[in-house]
Order: sequence, then structure tokens, then C-alpha cells
Amino acid sequence: DLRYSLQLDFHEAVFGVEREIEVPRQDTCTTCSGSGSEPGKSQTRCTECGGAGQVRRVSQSFFGQVVNVTTCPRCRGEGEMVEYPCPTCHGAGRTQTSKRLRVKVPAGVDEGDQIRLTGEGEAGVKGGGYGDLYVAVAVRPHPELRRNGRDIYYDLGVGFGQAALGDSIEVPTVDGSIKLELPAGTQCGTKLRIQGHGVPHVHTGRRGDQIVVV
Repeated sequence: DLRYSLQLDFHEAVFGVEREIEVPRQDTCTTCSGSGSEPGKSQTRCTECGGAGQVRRVSQSFFGQVVNVTTCPRCRGEGEMVEYPCPTCHGAGRTQTSKRLRVKVPAGVDEGDQIRLTGEGEAGVKGGGYGDLYVAVAVRPHPELRRNGRDIYYDLGVGFGQAALGDSIEVPTVDGSIKLELPAGTQCGTKLRIQGHGVPHVHTGRRGDQIVVV
């Protein structure tokens, strides 16, 4: 499996976006199809373990005979050796490549969320299957707005006269600036709710609210 970090700005995380990314990865060698051997040549049985992939060593102790089974150090447990390495991958069975992918980021993703792309990870060894690619979302902060779940918060500074007498004030939202009616006698810390101007739910699309903190 592979992990890719994708940077989004605040609006892209709220409304979703489609991005093209380039992912470096180990891919199956096209020359040898992942075997590691030169085309037309077969692998040979390991002479160290006889093809078992394990070596057994017997030793004597105070309690009697002890058998120790370990992975064969020569073939690394595979039981076979590449006698004629592939000229492209030099016997590894994989080559370093990069792949371009289009990633559709749904509306409402948040910092730390991951998008799983099945089969877009690295190739397994010796022609094994591909792993998955996990695209981890990182969101750049907004200069004025902050997010808490599906709600967006905005701190509104007002003068004493505005708070006492009330006013019509323009406030920023992710949908653009809108007029907000500030009631007369508003106290410090009052929270005014603007419904439907928050973050959409990833699955349902239902939006949260914007909370204006006076």
C-alpha cells in the first residue's frame, strides 16, 4: 500500500474538487513479468535449503538435541535462485515508475480524511498483486473562517454602538459575502446562526450552518 498527501485549500475541502496527481511506485517489470529472471531462463533450486526456503540446524544442549529452523539466508525463503537476472530490473522483478491518476475529492472532506484507490499501490514481489493507494487530505486554513465538524465559525468584531442599536453587517461565507442583521442589544459572545452555509455531509450532501460569534 502507498500513502499520498494531497493539499487542499478551505473551499476545495468544502465543495470538493478533482485533481490529477503523479504517484511514484514500484511496478511489475514488463520484461520478465515480475519473475526477476531473464526471459527464456528459469530459476534454479537453492542449493542451501534444497528448495525448502528454510534451513534446519541441530545442536546439542544440556537438555538434549535442539533443532533451530530459520529462513534460508541465501534465497531469503523463496526456495529458488535467479541465476540469470533480468537485464531491466536486475533480478528484482519490479521497476521504479510513476503513474498519473485523477482523484475525485468529495465535498465535505476534512483534515486527516483518506480516499482509498483500490489497486493503485505498488506491485507485489514476484508478480504479486497490487496494493492500494491512500490519498490523505491536508487542508490549508482559511484566513477568516474556521471549521468545527459541519459548522463554520466566524468571529465578528462590532462597535459598542452597533451592538446597542443593531446594524446590518456584511459577513464572509464560503458562498460569498451576505448581509447579517445584528439585533439591538446584542451581547459579547452572542452566536448568530446562518443556516445552510456550512460544510456538506460527505455522504448525504446536507450542509451544516455558519455560526457568527459576536
